[in-house]
Amino acid sequence: MDPNVKLSFRHAPLKVPKLKPLVFVPDIEQPDIKKESKVKEHERVVFRWYYLLPCIFLLFLIPRNKTARTLTKLKCKTQNRQLACRGSASGTFVVEVSEKCSQSIYEVDGVPFHVAFEDGVYRVPARSMTISNIDGDCMPKAFIDSSLTTKYIPFSWVTTSQHTWFSIFLDGKKVVDEADILLFKSVKHGNWVAYTFDMDVKGKSVDIKGDASDIIYIYGVDG
Repeated sequence: MDPNVKLSFRHAPLKVPKLKPLVFVPDIEQPDIKKESKVKEHERVVFRWYYLLPCIFLLFLIPRNKTARTLTKLKCKTQNRQLACRGSASGTFVVEVSEKCSQSIYEVDGVPFHVAFEDGVYRVPARSMTISNIDGDCMPKAFIDSSLTTKYIPFSWVTTSQHTWFSIFLDGKKVVDEADILLFKSVKHGNWVAYTFDMDVKGKSVDIKGDASDIIYIYGVDG
């Protein structure tokens, strides 16, 4: 063996592979961007409403131009004891008539006299603008008031003072049997008398009979 040769008994170094470092990401819930956007948008809308509230309030304080109330005289004509007027049936039908001539009137535009008469004149919602029953040469003055009125018509009937009792039939059944006129509330007006009786007749067939032949006008059944 050559004395100059050096022997080595060490093992070759091990080659350790290089490992990539592990990165741990914590499980944290990510914010919902769409949800946050909707919340912010809602907050902006609420803010805008609060901002507009004073403006809306001010609108009610600003005076508005209202349509002036009008009272228009109508042209009327009498035929067969009925006065018919021409014009726009919008508002209140107002009839002015002397006390003497008023005694013959039993109905104004479908409303019985005891309901239509108010503060010395007849005032009813305008519909057909007719007056019944006009006596002699009487010529009432009629107007249309743009201010609308309302009238409640109770169950009542208008006839002459010739009757002394009444029987009332509902849907063909007699519910009041020859009751004396003193049992009903009444209002006298010239030759006419309006009787009122508190009972539910809405939507029913109503017939009233008395002991005289004079006509009976019935009201407050429809509606």
